[in-house]
Amino acid sequence: IPDQWATVRTDTGAVLGIVDDSYEPVQNRDAFKFFDNLVGTDEAIYETAGALGRGERVWILAKLPGYIKVNRKDIVGKYLLLSNSHDGSSLIRVKLTPIRVVCNNTLTAALQGAGDIQIRHTANAEEDLKQAVSLLGLTNSLYEQLGAIFNRMALTKITDKQLQDYVNALVPDEAEDSDLKKNREIRDTFLTLHESGQGADLSRGTLWGAFNCVTEYTDHRTDGIPATRLESIWFGRGEQLKLKAFQLAERMM
Repeated sequence: IPDQWATVRTDTGAVLGIVDDSYEPVQNRDAFKFFDNLVGTDEAIYETAGALGRGERVWILAKLPGYIKVNRKDIVGKYLLLSNSHDGSSLIRVKLTPIRVVCNNTLTAALQGAGDIQIRHTANAEEDLKQAVSLLGLTNSLYEQLGAIFNRMALTKITDKQLQDYVNALVPDEAEDSDLKKNREIRDTFLTLHESGQGADLSRGTLWGAFNCVTEYTDHRTDGIPATRLESIWFGRGEQLKLKAFQLAERMM
């Protein structure tokens, strides 16, 4: 390892990663202190927390007041996912993480990159409060935008051919190493979930339904141990597939 790099280890000595020696870790108890201000004033509620891998990424899921109502009857909860890494891979991050109540789907949405926010850590309480208030204002604005997009999706009808084109674009057979049988099974599952998945009666035949068949597949129909699946859903391949599905649905509108 070059002199200007350092090894990040756990308390037991296990190596988490190699980072530049200017990297300064932020302890878990300090990482989200800025957000405590919002929780203390009932602007948010910490709902659950955990760690991924060997503890190199720690996360907290916080629920915001209110809901997005899609087509007046399909309810989406407003959440923020706060994460902190101990391997130098990222700063403290805050991501919009809307969750569709009827099926508990996590609806990844990029909003042109604005839905994934990086927060710098400070030890100054006044600065923490400013960051928290600023973040809340930004989040409320982004969720208003997201609500408008979701409702446009729900009002956009699609034909069977458009739905087929949508799933084909998401899981194509273009790569030389494509597993054609597996890809076909995934596309067939998308189509089945669009017709009979959780909440399909609220969204069938629309872009909203097409997008949600992908999120249900990613969140509830993939294999793997829970921790690995969760990492994929929020930070990995599942996240990327849902992002692709959201962006494609936006273009189709």
